[in-house]
Amino acid sequence: MSEDGDALVRQKCCLLDPLTPSQEKIPISLLSGFLGSGKTTLLQEMLQNKGGLKVGIVVNDMAAVNIDSKLVKTETKRGLTSFAGELVDSSDVMELQNGCACCSASEELLQQAIMKLLIVSAEREDPFDRIVIELSGVAEPKNIRKQFYEMEYAGHPALDYAELRNMVTVVDAANFLSMYQSAEGIQDRADLIEDDNNMVFTDRKIVDLLTEQVEVADYVLLNKADLVNDGQMERLKKIVSFLNPTADIIPSKFGKVDLSVVLGSERSSWVAQADDEDDFRSVEVHGHDHSHTECNDADCKDPSHAHDHSHAHDAACTDPTCTDTSHSHHAHTHDAACDDPECTDASHSHSHSHSHSHSHSHSHNDDPETKFGITSFVYTRRRPFHPDRLKAVIKMLPIKSSSSSGKEGWVIPGVAAGSREQSDNPMRNILRSKGFVWLSTYHRVALFWSHAGQFFDLKDFGMYWAATPLKFWPKSQDELKEIISDFGSKECEWGDRRQEIVFIGVDMQKEKIEALLDDCLLTDEEMELYRESASEFPDLVTVDWSAEPPRPRLRK
Repeated sequence: MSEDGDALVRQKCCLLDPLTPSQEKIPISLLSGFLGSGKTTLLQEMLQNKGGLKVGIVVNDMAAVNIDSKLVKTETKRGLTSFAGELVDSSDVMELQNGCACCSASEELLQQAIMKLLIVSAEREDPFDRIVIELSGVAEPKNIRKQFYEMEYAGHPALDYAELRNMVTVVDAANFLSMYQSAEGIQDRADLIEDDNNMVFTDRKIVDLLTEQVEVADYVLLNKADLVNDGQMERLKKIVSFLNPTADIIPSKFGKVDLSVVLGSERSSWVAQADDEDDFRSVEVHGHDHSHTECNDADCKDPSHAHDHSHAHDAACTDPTCTDTSHSHHAHTHDAACDDPECTDASHSHSHSHSHSHSHSHSHNDDPETKFGITSFVYTRRRPFHPDRLKAVIKMLPIKSSSSSGKEGWVIPGVAAGSREQSDNPMRNILRSKGFVWLSTYHRVALFWSHAGQFFDLKDFGMYWAATPLKFWPKSQDELKEIISDFGSKECEWGDRRQEIVFIGVDMQKEKIEALLDDCLLTDEEMELYRESASEFPDLVTVDWSAEPPRPRLRK
């Protein structure tokens, strides 16, 4: 496009000018799911525009969508266009006569793809109702969400006109349980990799990514509902609801769903605007609601159990011994995780928040515990674990080592045979567990525990707030209030350190699981040794409990 033509587009198109108060940004939806789950079928439904929604879609492979040639708008001609000083080639955008459009891009080129669709929208002076981005089958939703955080933090111009609004995951209802039980890696399943032309290198396990797709979603579509019976669907809905208590769970057949619900409904909060700690918080709060018990740690006088987080998304130092004040020590990272529970490599970051204000009522006739034995609870203590004793308990989980074939072993209790049995090993009835761990060998750094099916990971999640220089604390009063609640009360001597792990399982033996973990806590004698060792690395920040409201202060 010539410079004159480009200027004309800008002149006649209000979308490329700053938005007025009456204009809203175009909402963006992310669509996740393994290959074969039904994402492409859902995209075809969107492009048919039967509900009157003009949708711009970013796909991995245009040919795979198989757009009806009768819908294609043939007279469109387009080339290079300047967008906020950057040349964008929008010639490969396929416009449809019904107002929809489609283009292809990999996850690495999402920024370009969004700009292409914005240019098309600008040229026709008719904004899309929605932009939908199809992720590859092995894409990690958390990483894509992080890309949008980073785009916003960097002031990317595309986000002046569009914003990430919600996240949708399509699940193959017929194969979900078998995939959840699998110990196989994604690399071992060629059928889950998009095509032979795109080499995929990942060491993630199938269940690990499947769990992430479900937990990082506002809507979970249980597609291929016609391939499971009513009892199987009900059980699956209950399992998914425990993995993600805030999601709307929608059974579907052949990708047919009410798009006005999935793409247009209003919610009080969106996963797209959350972060890793928020994802954990929603499950942790749900776990407290279903456990109906209080923390019984004799050392704990904290009535609230809350954590906080910072929404800074710049690069962060993760050295637990670093005191350099020239850079940030709190950022959200999403690196590939080490599978080794004995790993001591400190390479990740941490800050977290959770509150306990959520409550709900339900009919006991529909209680998942009564029908399927599915329950959840939160283990909370204010004493560190001994690493060797904790390692022994971790080995009791139904996890496979990297040398295992993944073809045999654990199945979800009560699913394979339809029976409900309690194992001699109480840890084998756990479907999912995750949360924050205080290990005696990690005084300044919190660890994050993540277990799903036969996958387990324990990794560094960053420095405790008590060990973080006060200048790096957030300034928001709301965030400070939640961070301070991490510190419990003036009787708690260890700052924001604690155990906080949510467990989800079938016919779980809560008391036995808690007893196993309690045996991993340091004894009184070991605590004295720990206290002596920790005195060499005193915390930097404490809480002034005499202030109203309490506020952080430098430790004297």
